[in-house]
Amino acid sequence: LSTSSTQDLVSLTLRKIPGIQPGFIFFSRSICSVFAMAFGYNVETKEILYMRIRRTEESDVSRVMEIYAHARQFMAENGNPNQWGPTCWPPESLIHQDIRDGHSYVCVNDEGNVIGTFFFICGEDIEPTYRQITEGNWKDDSAYGVVHRIASDHSERSIGRFCLRWAYEQCGHLRIDTHGDNTVMQGLLEKEGFKHCGTIYVEEDEYPRRAYEKSEAI
Repeated sequence: LSTSSTQDLVSLTLRKIPGIQPGFIFFSRSICSVFAMAFGYNVETKEILYMRIRRTEESDVSRVMEIYAHARQFMAENGNPNQWGPTCWPPESLIHQDIRDGHSYVCVNDEGNVIGTFFFICGEDIEPTYRQITEGNWKDDSAYGVVHRIASDHSERSIGRFCLRWAYEQCGHLRIDTHGDNTVMQGLLEKEGFKHCGTIYVEEDEYPRRAYEKSEAI
């Protein structure tokens, strides 16, 4: 059982518990003081927020597409209409392919409802569009994980943070990109310790993307 803290949350990482897929439990900042203090935290008693990550199933696809529709609307309302809006990205066919490949994940709450989704893969030189970077350089040349198409329904706080931390826990080295107008995601990445490394381009449109990296080595 490993722990990490933020200004708002205490998180516990579940590992090797029979019958439970590895994931995170996130507590609100003021959960059960006696329990939290056992891990060195001084917090007040309040409600527990539970979220976990699992692979996406075909039965989740309609809900995943609803979340992406919500994300496109949220982006447009927050000064970022061009990242996914003009191309209605991502297409449902891509989600089906991600599921077949084993790279699509969902975040579910304590009631089992899907509240977030993302693509994750890890390996050596795993993302072709990251091989060419301008206006900077990647900081760590080791094998890395990639998060793409991360989105939530905003029904809970810190869904995006939770997904990013889960992905980072899998490999200790993440790369991710986002649109220059996506100031919400840029803020989240910077708060989570990602470093802006330069500019990359993606296949779905011609807009440049800000490239970020987080590694134990940098």
